[in-house]
Amino acid sequence: TLIFFIAGLIAVGQTVHRSIENTDWAHLIVLIIALYFIRFLSVLISYPFLLKTGFSIDWKQCALIVHSGLRGSMALVLVLIVDETEEIDRTSRDKAVFYVSGIVISTIILQG
Repeated sequence: TLIFFIAGLIAVGQTVHRSIENTDWAHLIVLIIALYFIRFLSVLISYPFLLKTGFSIDWKQCALIVHSGLRGSMALVLVLIVDETEEIDRTSRDKAVFYVSGIVISTIILQG
């Protein structure tokens, strides 16, 4: 929980004070939808292989797998490292922190 708190403080500071624009919010929503679609494709592609290995899995379990992605603590740690990397320009670092934090927060909110 400490990493979520630290990343939240950094993300809020960058959203309020730095280079996050209105279009970035729209991009964030598109990214969230794209992640769900990618999870769906991953489950769809691996479904036949799961059946051949003897797992009995139905559509309800597949839907749960698609919905239950990772919370993102490792992604937050990595984006905090990116945020401290001076070789990357400030705008790119701010946007990376914004997108990763936004995806993690939306995942926590949507999944409960």
